[in-house]
Amino acid sequence: MGEDLVVPHGPVLSPFGIGRIDEKRRQHDPSRALVIASDIQVRWLGTVPYRDALAVQLETHRAVVEHRSPDTLLLLQHPPVYTLGKRGDQGGFLLTREEIGRRGAEIVATDRGGLLTFHGPGQLVGYPILALDERHLSLRCYVDVLMQALARVLKSFGVDAAVDASRPGVYVQGRKIASVGVRLSEGVTRHGFAVNLTTDLSWFDAIVPCGLHGVKATSLQAETGTSPTPEKFGRAAAAELEAGLRQKQGKRSETSCRT
Repeated sequence: MGEDLVVPHGPVLSPFGIGRIDEKRRQHDPSRALVIASDIQVRWLGTVPYRDALAVQLETHRAVVEHRSPDTLLLLQHPPVYTLGKRGDQGGFLLTREEIGRRGAEIVATDRGGLLTFHGPGQLVGYPILALDERHLSLRCYVDVLMQALARVLKSFGVDAAVDASRPGVYVQGRKIASVGVRLSEGVTRHGFAVNLTTDLSWFDAIVPCGLHGVKATSLQAETGTSPTPEKFGRAAAAELEAGLRQKQGKRSETSCRT
């Protein structure tokens, strides 16, 4: 891991800044809404192998649990990797492990929620590490806030995205464009979301993504013919997540979360 992956113990100024959201800029263009002096620290890590990123995630999680770090959003991309959630087993693969290895992808078991999915180039991955207890927010409400934030950002880039409560994620007319898988440990979240921007969708042909038979993956580029950079999309996602958390903070029940 490079020096930029070391989790700091003091304040960090990421390319996204640290701070409150500029609401006027967010409403006009979510991608230009800077996060400037917020209680969420946003860090862009670049492209990081999955296991290395997991080590950063675990160290950051421990720092947030022990109040040595503010809530943090890690934004990054992974080289090709298939990850299994804690509800998954080795099922869901349509190719053998040997064939997947020859294509250049890893297979990693994780402790996140959900089943089997893919991460790779052209996909923005976000790991919000947030103390939900201190925000008086339920896990169910947090997941809803996260999915709705992603849907709003995708809409701002021209995609008719929607959340399907019956199958977590964000969809475009039934095609899945974003996945969500979260774990809550010691009151602090880990893992998070992945959004297909310019992802090579053929990677998904090797699996049944998230156990959803018949559901095709899509990307922002496939839907619109173009896509922002991961950094630009990440800026917008950070702003919308922050706004959603502020709006829903203190809501623990499913009913109150959706009001």
